[in-house]
Amino acid sequence: LTAGLASAVQGKGDNPLVSALGQMLLDAMLRDATALHIEVRPGNEPLRVRMRVDERLVALCDLPVAWRATLVARIKSLCELDVTETHKPQQGRLLLSRVLPTQKLPREMRDCAGAALKAVTLPTSDGLEDMVLHLPTRTRALGLEQLGLAGEGLDQLSELLEQHTGLILCAGAPRSGRSTTLHAMAATLLTPDRRIWSVEEKLRHVLPDLRQSEFNPRQAGGCEGALHALRDADADVVLIDELRDPGAARVALDLALSGRLVLAAVPARGAYDAVSRLIEQGVPSHDLAEALLGVHHQRLVKRLCSHCRMSRGAKDSEVEDWLGQVLHGQFAEDPLRYEQARAALRAEWGDRYGRDGRLRRFQSPGCERCQQSGWRGRVALHELSVNGRDLRRLIRASAPPWHFERLALQQAESEGHRSLRQDAVEKMLAGLISTEQMREIV
Repeated sequence: LTAGLASAVQGKGDNPLVSALGQMLLDAMLRDATALHIEVRPGNEPLRVRMRVDERLVALCDLPVAWRATLVARIKSLCELDVTETHKPQQGRLLLSRVLPTQKLPREMRDCAGAALKAVTLPTSDGLEDMVLHLPTRTRALGLEQLGLAGEGLDQLSELLEQHTGLILCAGAPRSGRSTTLHAMAATLLTPDRRIWSVEEKLRHVLPDLRQSEFNPRQAGGCEGALHALRDADADVVLIDELRDPGAARVALDLALSGRLVLAAVPARGAYDAVSRLIEQGVPSHDLAEALLGVHHQRLVKRLCSHCRMSRGAKDSEVEDWLGQVLHGQFAEDPLRYEQARAALRAEWGDRYGRDGRLRRFQSPGCERCQQSGWRGRVALHELSVNGRDLRRLIRASAPPWHFERLALQQAESEGHRSLRQDAVEKMLAGLISTEQMREIV
């Protein structure tokens, strides 16, 4: 335990519960945690507190069993939740400033002082409750060049953002960094002659001059109601944190067709899966084909610790396997072109990532800085699909998903389309991720 947390647990200070909570939040934020889990266990077991760091749950501390009945109730009170309700899940917001004064935050974290943490209570056995607090990870938006996009992908995305009307989708699973990417796009577009509105369930990033509105998904209207209100708000760009329901998707499409540039996140497993998802929700396929500019798909994976990272020369069998992973499914009817593509790609990798003409395989065995895990931080994998004639034709026809997958292979053969698979392999060659993580992607 840190000295501050130990002091709070021993009851020193005005309010030991609030002091301990504030110290736990500070410790978790200093270690770049994304969530804090307070687990209340039956019997005489102490309360267990864990935090999620780089997608792993890591133990933070144990708290006295005497706090079992009071700590969660105190947090619920701070979140303005029903303290007497212990048999149903509840969600609320905890203002960080209520438990952690600004002056206690390190200077580089002071922009988080006004953040509202999402709080979730979950009933467990014996009438007990667990509490999960989602922490602010980064309130200042990144720039596009900091996202990890490759040169050509960055240029293509920048060209899409120069359009004054249309729809750009950002696809990915939950906690894949979609919100970070959307706000990086918005930061690029923030100029004195543009008015940008965002509709968000939770304000994760703060951008000067970005007009940000927060909606409650449990209240009537939700995201759809907030978007309806923007019809007459004279916005040039509309940012939507997440398109979940069909009504919100249709309003977003109407905004894009009526002269706005709409940036929206869609929960989906891939770029083309996002398009299929909207069609299945009943969005008019002809309108979607006309409005869509492109789909950006991304995933977050753990980054190898750069402090203990080491490498060895890759075996020829390993390089051949990597080439097969990238070119899988391409040139199936033309073996000669397939072999030419393999040779060209191997030569390109040797020029970009080779050392003394040889590719390397990287690993991190673990050290004190990464807590012996071998991982430190995360890296984003990207794929950008630009809407063109062939994709527009498939969308109009409401084609099934496998048609879109075949189109992706054709674009990879003829236009050099960079898939999420290829981005994963190249970031493995650059020493950012491990071979095992690359295989999870492909």
